[in-house]
Amino acid sequence: MVKRFSERFQLWMSGLADEFEDRCTSWLLFVAVLFVVSDGYSLFRTHHLSLDRCLGTLLFVLFIILYLRQARWTWIPLMVIDIRFATYIPLYRDLVSKPDHLAAKIVTVVIWLGLAGAGFAFSLTLRQPFANSIRSI
Repeated sequence: MVKRFSERFQLWMSGLADEFEDRCTSWLLFVAVLFVVSDGYSLFRTHHLSLDRCLGTLLFVLFIILYLRQARWTWIPLMVIDIRFATYIPLYRDLVSKPDHLAAKIVTVVIWLGLAGAGFAFSLTLRQPFANSIRSI
């Protein structure tokens, strides 16, 4: 009976592993490495690194770590990134500095809001599969 249970448990675990096989993990890791290398290069070149840029990289790396671990709080760093992304639209220098080109400004705002909304929706859909996970980190 114990042998049958262990075999069924192994089948269930392999089914779970096959179900979660993700094809975009390598791309996420590549983007995270690009963020870290970009921050390192900026620090080396200018001897200055903005706190905002460090926070963005840290949030993205935290999201990837939680995503790979399938933790239940995976969606929170992504949602914070998306909220930051949406709140920076009024602070975007090109939107405020140039008095003309209203159509270009509208298109830029629509694209930025679309990307922030898509990321926000993805964070909400990401919440459901990991909600019952026992891992917090």
